[in-house]
This record gives sequence, C-alpha cells and structure tokens, in this order.
Amino acid sequence: MKYEPVVAFKWFSSYLQLMLQTKIKKGVQGKKCVARRFYSFHHIFVLVLLLAIAISSFALSYVPQQAMAVINNSSSSAKMTISDSSSKSVSKTTDNEKPSDLNQTYLPIITVIVLVASAAAALATYYYAKKAFHFNALIKAFELLNDNAHRNARIRLYRVAGVDDPIIRRAYLKELGVKDESLDTIIPESQNIVLADLDQMGILVKKKLVPEKEFLEVYWNTVVSCYDTLKNEEKIKLYLNFKDLYDRADKHRMARIPLENEIFGPNASSITFH
Repeated sequence: MKYEPVVAFKWFSSYLQLMLQTKIKKGVQGKKCVARRFYSFHHIFVLVLLLAIAISSFALSYVPQQAMAVINNSSSSAKMTISDSSSKSVSKTTDNEKPSDLNQTYLPIITVIVLVASAAAALATYYYAKKAFHFNALIKAFELLNDNAHRNARIRLYRVAGVDDPIIRRAYLKELGVKDESLDTIIPESQNIVLADLDQMGILVKKKLVPEKEFLEVYWNTVVSCYDTLKNEEKIKLYLNFKDLYDRADKHRMARIPLENEIFGPNASSITFH
C-alpha cells in the first residue's frame, strides 16, 4: 500500500495536535496529567512510527520522481543533439547509465533515512518500556512497605527500641493493640518481617530493578531508623543487602541534612518516618 508524503505528515501533525489539546482542569494536577499523556510510551511510539512513515514515503515517492525527471530531461536533450546512428548508440548507453548513477546516489540516502527512523522507533520503544518497568517496580515496592502489617511491624520495633524492662515492653505492645497471647512472639516476628522487607529492597536497588533515587527519596529515613533499631541483633549480619541499602540511605541522608534542618529544625535527623 502506497502512502502519499503529505497524507503521512498530516497524520503526524493531527495526532500531535490531538495530544496537545488535552484540557487542564485542576491546576498542577492537570499539568501532570498532560505530561503523563504526552510522554506515555504508546503515544511516543505512535508519533515516531508516523514520522518514520512520512519520511519513508517522502523518500520513496518524491526522490524517485525527481530522479526520473532528471533522466527524462537529460535523455531528451541527448536525442535532440545527436542524429547519426553511432550517436544513437551512445545516447542509449547514456540512458542506461543515468538510472544506475542516480540509483547509486539516492538509494543509500533512502536506506539511511529508513534505518534512522527505525532506530529512533526502537530506541523510543526501549527507553519508555524500561521507564515503565522501573515505575511499576517502584509502585510494587511502595505497596509492600506501605502494607498495614509491614508498617505495624516497624512501629512495634520503634516503640520498644532501647526498652529492657519486659513489663514496660509488654505495656507498650498492648498500647499498640497486641493481644496477650502474642506478646512474647510479636517482636521476633516483627524483626523478621522488617529484615526480610529491607533486604529484598536492598537487592532490588543494588541490581537497579528499582530506581535508587526515587526509592530513597521516600524511604531513606525508614531504612536508617530500622537499621539503627536492629543493628545490635545478631541475625542482622545475615542480611547483607539490608546493610548495603543502609549505606546508600545514610549517604542520601548526609546529602539532605541542610534541607531537613531547614524544614524540621536542627533535630531533623531524629524524626522517624514509618
């Protein structure tokens, strides 16, 4: 099926115009909506594909037409100036050589244009697929750590941290809604939950399956607080990925100290986020 260049470029401009006509109804939230729509993977892919079709159709229709016009003009002028039989054979040779020369000139250009358009489409596909994968992985990590059971496990550890008196510890746990039959086992279980959660987050961040910057922007304080709470436990030595995540979070904390002090005051580092 043959596509005219003007039609292909019209498709491209119409789709781009349709994307940009999204109405902004709620201020900043609306702007984010427009940004997500414009930069979403399938919209970018369609735009690149339409642009590739437009460029390819232009190269395959306009350039050969211009080449044939040059051939026809040159061959007609050659036939008008040459009248004898020997010169006719020369003109035939010229006619046979002209298309070959022009093909050698334009076909590489057409090939390069098509290859560049295909490479651009492939790169756009890879980039936005990778970005979508990281976004989904980050959402899954947040869902795990924000789960009520996992968040309560961290809260229980913070509450009894540094409390050696078993009676006071039990009283604190009762305040948090722990049942009597679970008072003796709830802390070891909470430790195991927190250690497993943050060890998993550590390996995901280390292998770049979860974006480090975005994750630590939200959970650096949680990571640091949990490690400080559990660092005296013997079993923490088994969770090497947790230790690696703590090192990254501590480095992130040091970079944020001026900002935290400006927002929360000089004791910002002592604030704990669950």
